[in-house]
Amino acid sequence: MLTEKSLIVDSITIHYAEGPSNDLPLVMIHGMTGYWKYFVPMMPSLALRSHIFAPDLRGHGASSRTPGAYSLADDERDLIAFLRAKANKPALLVGHSYGAIIATATAASVPQLVRAVVAVDPPLPLLTKQDSWLADAIFPYFRALYSLLSQDHTDADRMVKLAKLLPDADALTLHQRLQQFKQFDPERLLWSIERRVEAGRTVEALVSGITCPLLLIQCNPALGGVLDDTTACRTAELLSTCIHLYRSDAGHDIPQQQPTALAKMVTDFLELL
Repeated sequence: MLTEKSLIVDSITIHYAEGPSNDLPLVMIHGMTGYWKYFVPMMPSLALRSHIFAPDLRGHGASSRTPGAYSLADDERDLIAFLRAKANKPALLVGHSYGAIIATATAASVPQLVRAVVAVDPPLPLLTKQDSWLADAIFPYFRALYSLLSQDHTDADRMVKLAKLLPDADALTLHQRLQQFKQFDPERLLWSIERRVEAGRTVEALVSGITCPLLLIQCNPALGGVLDDTTACRTAELLSTCIHLYRSDAGHDIPQQQPTALAKMVTDFLELL
């Protein structure tokens, strides 16, 4: 059973869901445009042995909007404050997409608060000089989504436009996305497009302080994965505690498309800790 709560961090409200008390704190961090409910399909099996926390990032879900403050450093500070307030021991961080970058940065900054990290298909190429393929793939979508969300439209109009942006989504998924985007601050998309989020960070700098085990899950770029072989292998080389797992059968949305399989990867990783 999940309970929705809120935490005030430096006058910012962080909304989160919390599962039943258990031994290991497990904090799930969603990606850009997401919210905590993205992980719901995975939670039942993970809650059997973990104390689940799933916060909404600032500017997402029911957390505060913070215009002018949407950098990776801002998100990292929020997560550190959350861990200090809610985790009674070093936590397992499970991050998807941009959330995986936040989790990795946090593990490097405060190793005493993090037991291990599961980084699910992080867009690490955006932290390298070889990022054009990924930027070309995602930024046009971000620009179109920003245009849609920053203008006045009726729900019906937005649904029509959203269907064009997400041609493979069924009707139920489109309605879910519409509700999700109503709680999202589109300014966050500008921070990504204008490269203000990462503020010049590199993969080397991101992982340099990590001492805990890290499971790096790479999804298939041909199915929409955002982590290429070169960057994934380079990350694994830089980090002696890294286990690099490639999933040829999974795309970027693996938490939604293959929640049972992903939850098993997490629990199998836990067995190694």
